[in-house]
Amino acid sequence: MLKSELLKRTPLRILDESTHGGLTDGDVGVLVAPKGTGKNACLVHIATIRLLEGKHVVHLSFSENTSHIVSWYETIFDAVARRHDLENASEIHDETVKNRIIVKFRQHDNPVQRLEKSLELLEQSAHFHADRLIVDGFDFTHESVDELKELRRFAKAAGYCIWMSASMDLGQGDNPVPAALEPFIDEIAVMIGLEHVDDHVQLRLIKDRDTSDLADMHLALDPDTLLITEDTVVV
Repeated sequence: MLKSELLKRTPLRILDESTHGGLTDGDVGVLVAPKGTGKNACLVHIATIRLLEGKHVVHLSFSENTSHIVSWYETIFDAVARRHDLENASEIHDETVKNRIIVKFRQHDNPVQRLEKSLELLEQSAHFHADRLIVDGFDFTHESVDELKELRRFAKAAGYCIWMSASMDLGQGDNPVPAALEPFIDEIAVMIGLEHVDDHVQLRLIKDRDTSDLADMHLALDPDTLLITEDTVVV
């Protein structure tokens, strides 16, 4: 399959359609679930599709060890390429690697301020302009709303959107938003929860900007590859 055809068929088109066209500059999307549910696989799958679209991605990690992130990118790309029998996969892989940078931060390092300086340096010295920012391991319980506001402001000015993960349980009852994320809710454009349903993990739209009519995305994680897929394929 040609890359152009793959991009037409990717289930991530459903994610974009379900959230009014997806994220735009300055928007923050958050994937929420307990540890071990598949959030990072989702983040990397989203990033991989954007890389296939020719976008430039900076992956910011607060994990102690970032070596596994490179492995995730390799695993997800290989799974996507095999599933769609991608032509010229080796050449396309090398191109995506050139358009991807992984940066490790510590939570207490004033991450927004450091991120601004790092991205400015990348643009000046390496002529690398990010289109998308992927953030894993960010601890919302140790950061203020003002930090996220500043990150949004910078992202909008720089021309990119942000996908993040939050390791926590969903809320119960009528409000699935975790209590720890309630203070940040006005700064989050899209929130997606990952929930175990039977033998797979379902993606559930929890917030889509200001709308109360939330779409049912019919997306899940493939239990073998952890790729985001249409749930009719998994069930």
